[in-house]
Amino acid sequence: MSDPASRHKRPRDRGDSAVAPSSASAPRSAGAASSCSAVAKSTSERHTDSLAHLAAAYAAVDGYALAREEKAAQRAAGVFRDGIQYGEVSAASFARCLEWVTPVAGEVFYDLGSGTGKAVLTAAALHPLAAAYGIEIQPRLHEAALAARRAFEAIEGASLRAGRVTLQCGDAFAEDAAWPETADLVFCTTTCFTPELRAALERGVARLRVGARLIVTTQPFESPRLTLLRREALPYAKGSLQFFAYEVGK
Repeated sequence: MSDPASRHKRPRDRGDSAVAPSSASAPRSAGAASSCSAVAKSTSERHTDSLAHLAAAYAAVDGYALAREEKAAQRAAGVFRDGIQYGEVSAASFARCLEWVTPVAGEVFYDLGSGTGKAVLTAAALHPLAAAYGIEIQPRLHEAALAARRAFEAIEGASLRAGRVTLQCGDAFAEDAAWPETADLVFCTTTCFTPELRAALERGVARLRVGARLIVTTQPFESPRLTLLRREALPYAKGSLQFFAYEVGK
């Protein structure tokens, strides 16, 4: 699979790396069926460990404070960005969202407006994706995502299962954005989106391949190409939030 990020303009700090793919499963033996429950338990334990590692990596990250600082600095410089409001999904809540869209080994994940990178690292830690990408326009949040990744990878026993993990500082809705053509899984927190941002997302979603999956928040999507897979309120950093998961059809 080609590297989708190569179609983006080179960001100033990508924070990407290739990760050795996990080893292939051993051939099934005659007694493999009896081990199914053990395999399921092993997978559950791995997820539990990964979520604990993610919690540790983000223990010192205050994304809300960083977002306030960034917005204050931008306003002082006369820069105003409508529709950009920081919100933080918990790793456990996002892990549940990912269960709704059943990531398959070798797929490509994008978080559009990835903030401190928590959803990206959650997807990359829990699933053997080909690649996991996060695109964040606010520099302070992007830098925090890079720091959180370094903290995660420094934890004994922590690992990213995705073949490539890339954190970019840039505009997810730029004209040359690669995600509409390359993504299998897309997450976007749309709670505070303006009509203009929503329209930009809708244009990208219209180009997603058949079988791709989309997760958004608060504002449901209505399109003849989208089939609702699940809708549920999940714990968020501050209260709860409605999550919607869709599959793209013809």
